[in-house]
Amino acid sequence: SVANRFMSPAGIWMLAHHRSVAIIDAPYAWEDANPVLDRIENFLRDNGYRVELIAVSHLHLDHMAGLHPFLKRFDGATVVFPRAWREKAYKWWDGDTWKRGGVAPEPLLNHAKRVEFDETHVAKLSGEKIFFVEAPYHSATDQVIVFRGVALLPDWHLPSKPDEKLHLVLAPKRDIAQTVRRFREFRARHAYTIHSAIGVHGSHGGVRPFQHRIRLACDRFAVDAD
Repeated sequence: SVANRFMSPAGIWMLAHHRSVAIIDAPYAWEDANPVLDRIENFLRDNGYRVELIAVSHLHLDHMAGLHPFLKRFDGATVVFPRAWREKAYKWWDGDTWKRGGVAPEPLLNHAKRVEFDETHVAKLSGEKIFFVEAPYHSATDQVIVFRGVALLPDWHLPSKPDEKLHLVLAPKRDIAQTVRRFREFRARHAYTIHSAIGVHGSHGGVRPFQHRIRLACDRFAVDAD
């Protein structure tokens, strides 16, 4: 499609601890996802891993258009997503985009094994905590995945200085305010520190220090930053 040619490349992330894996994001598979899925399955088998969790960072096509074959291949995994997606999934683009693009959210939203959460969900990979945080910022459907102190960000641009111009910040301002508050309170609420972040496109290095960048975002969006 035309969209395929203009989308920047996105990747597939595997977060692993001992034998457990979470797969994050499933970008375009074009005509046939099987070669990619076979490569992932071979890697999992060779290393003794099993897929326990599947999630997508947000509902833009370059991050979830290949999700359906992933759900079929790894049907025993649990899908994790914010409950708000049930309302937002059909609204993040114009009304008939799903029909024209051939991608519908029902397999995700109705997957047999799923966890729908409000604000934050904490799961474990072989005992290691993995956090899923409802976090509109780049889009209204963003969720941030936090693992081993690193936040996996859905195409976020966080400022590094107070006057830095922001890019691709498209969620409603009210939702963004809730997001930055949520991360400002994250350490105290969960007794857990996020020290850095990585964008899901993998096109830049770690964002450090994460809490400082969130504080700048708080200031930008008129959120109390004590």
